[in-house]
Amino acid sequence: MNAWRHHLFSRSPISMLIIIGIASVIANTGWRVVMNNFAVDTVGMTGANTGVLQSIREIPGLLSFTVMFLLMLMSEQRVAILSLCLLGSGVAITGYLPWIYGFYFTTVLMSIGFHYLEAVNRSLSTQVLETESFGQSMGMIREASSFIGLATFIAIILAIQFFDASAKTIFFFCGLTCAALAVYLLSFVHFKEHKVEQKNNIILRKEYSVHYLLTFLGGARRQIFVAFAGLLMVQKFHYSITMMAVLFMISSLGTTLTVASIGRFIDRIGEKRALMIEYVALAVVFTFVCLF
Repeated sequence: MNAWRHHLFSRSPISMLIIIGIASVIANTGWRVVMNNFAVDTVGMTGANTGVLQSIREIPGLLSFTVMFLLMLMSEQRVAILSLCLLGSGVAITGYLPWIYGFYFTTVLMSIGFHYLEAVNRSLSTQVLETESFGQSMGMIREASSFIGLATFIAIILAIQFFDASAKTIFFFCGLTCAALAVYLLSFVHFKEHKVEQKNNIILRKEYSVHYLLTFLGGARRQIFVAFAGLLMVQKFHYSITMMAVLFMISSLGTTLTVASIGRFIDRIGEKRALMIEYVALAVVFTFVCLF
């Protein structure tokens, strides 16, 4: 942790990328934790409404190629900052539009920011970080994001327990923090981009068709979970915001603690066997859920 803290206020390229990661994780964590309770308790959304919400949330992802038009007008660094502003603004105003179409609007706004940021962030990292220390730098960025994500979960839980914070308040402060960090990044100098050759064309190969199918099914499974699992816990099992925050925190902490071990396990048994274990386990879990 000391490594990324040392770079945090250096106003260097890695400092900028660490702050981008921190700002993004704060906004996304606040939105994920609160959105299902807000949707059910405040907006009064049903499963059908939630399906529509998650569907339109993915439209900016499908249209993220339009970021190339912005890149004709400004640098990747400026596009990343603008994307953070949209992401933070969308989250911050969510609680102030407590009806279905207002929720749709703020979700699309924050989704545009999120997907545009995803479209340029990796490329920006490649352009401004030194090649010799790229892996180490990316590790520090991920470590910082994971730490702040965990801290955000804890802050939300404490805010609810000690200050009775509402969903509107959590949306506002998480989004405002993200937008404020984006504005702070405007004070950074424009970093010189390395001339790294990038391939923009899509490469499809027949021998990878099974992988493409599994990726498609995995994406579909994830969307079902994102759209309805949280809603079900709030609507049917009456999970509070605190309980949702604790659940997400445990999941995030478990991932952080086990990801290295899982990586070593995959290296030992191979990617093919690892994928087989993953999808067989998912099939067993889904079958169990359907039966019981």
